[in-house]
Amino acid sequence: MSQITQNCIKCGALKSTMDIKAVSKLFSSPGRVIIIAVQVSAVCRNCSNFVNFHTVIKGYRDEPTEQKIFADISERRSANDFFDSIRPVYINSPTDFNCPEYVPDEISSIFDEGAKALAAECPNAAVAMFRLCLDVSTKPLLPTENTDGLNKFQRENLGPRIKWLFENGLISKELYDLSDQVREDGNDAVHIGTLKIDDAQNIADFTVLFLERQFAEPGRIATARARRAERRAARPE
Repeated sequence: MSQITQNCIKCGALKSTMDIKAVSKLFSSPGRVIIIAVQVSAVCRNCSNFVNFHTVIKGYRDEPTEQKIFADISERRSANDFFDSIRPVYINSPTDFNCPEYVPDEISSIFDEGAKALAAECPNAAVAMFRLCLDVSTKPLLPTENTDGLNKFQRENLGPRIKWLFENGLISKELYDLSDQVREDGNDAVHIGTLKIDDAQNIADFTVLFLERQFAEPGRIATARARRAERRAARPE
């Protein structure tokens, strides 16, 4: 069985030995030498969890099958030198990170774009989309009339707005600790381009929980009430 030595994103072990279990071809670039992008699935010996990696294989003259690639890998004790640009996959696909139910379409479409960017390991793009999702979702929570302590800057900027909504009880305080990156990072953070995958995942987690509280939970309650009313109306008198 071939092995790969990489840091484990599941347990945090550094340079963990992992046993390769499967290879999936993502796409290939034809030419004199074919460049093939693949996903490698391996089991970490430290925590026994599956970890997926995206990598590139070079050197094939003809388009190989997945079985051929796996067979070539299996011949090697260590596959590290067989691969190029090995990167861990934090989320296997956008469907692993779904928008909560009952969220309006115009908001869920923004969320889905953020999920795709996160799945593709593009943290700056993902954060931009999740921040936009929160921006659109939180503006209607503000009072329309002039309110003491609420100024134009807070109305127009997500971080100060989120903080004001917390302070005034319009967002559950249970979520406060999870919102630190949204509250503390200004809009400029998105444009700097130095955000990491952890930054995107933190904002994604808060976005999911916020949308759950704001849309999914009220939607489920409304549906349950409607069903209850239907059952009562169907009872014989």
